[in-house]
Amino acid sequence: QTDRIDCMTKELTKMGAKITELEDGMVIEGGHPLTGCEVESYHDHRIAMAFTIAGLTTPSANQLDFPHCMDISFPQFNSTLNSICR
Repeated sequence: QTDRIDCMTKELTKMGAKITELEDGMVIEGGHPLTGCEVESYHDHRIAMAFTIAGLTTPSANQLDFPHCMDISFPQFNSTLNSICR
């Protein structure tokens, strides 16, 4: 099973976020713009989708290591996102 709090903290930190990880969550300090980067999905569809969305807020999109894991729960995720973001 994936420790999603730990994974999200690690990957958001790579993007430039300032985070304090807690046992049951995290505290994210505002005012630090995110940058797109290579992001590990941990083969978790929820993490992959979250970092695809997070990459929309950056000048350059995130590059996921295993984007196809999103097909587990939402095979049309990218096409739906593309239709919304046009």
